Formats: sequence, C-alpha cells, structure tokens
Amino acid sequence: DRAPVESHRVVVMQKMIRHGKSYSYYLETSSWRANHFTEELQVSSTVFGQFQMNDAAIVEMHRGACGIPWLGGVRKER
Repeated sequence: DRAPVESHRVVVMQKMIRHGKSYSYYLETSSWRANHFTEELQVSSTVFGQFQMNDAAIVEMHRGACGIPWLGGVRKER
C-alpha cells in the first residue's frame, strides 16, 4: 500500500479491555466517517495506557489494497 496516510483527529470516548485466551485493548473514539458516530479501534496495551477519556488523538488510516482500509496507528494529539 503506497497510498498516502490519512490522518484524522478524534476524541477518545471510552476505553475497553476484552479477554478470552488473551487480552485485547480498544479505544472507542468519535468517528471521522460520514454517517458514523463512533469507531472501535483495537490498539496495543502500550497505546491503550497512553490515553484517558476525552483525550484528543490522531488516527492514521491507510487505504489498503482493493480499497480495504487499515489502521496504521493511533497517537496523542500534541
């Protein structure tokens, strides 16, 4: 995927941890997409620990092959 990264400013609305065989960490954020209210982003435990509710974040999305977008990263807005 050589398409440019699309950066979107969002706000963390909720933090969630799910567990089964292992733990999975999610940030629920405001959405950058039309007709969507929230996005649920799976992140590493390290990224998860960097955020609190109401923090501003930058989500980096890639267009991906065949138009299937994928999450490149989430970072705190400076």
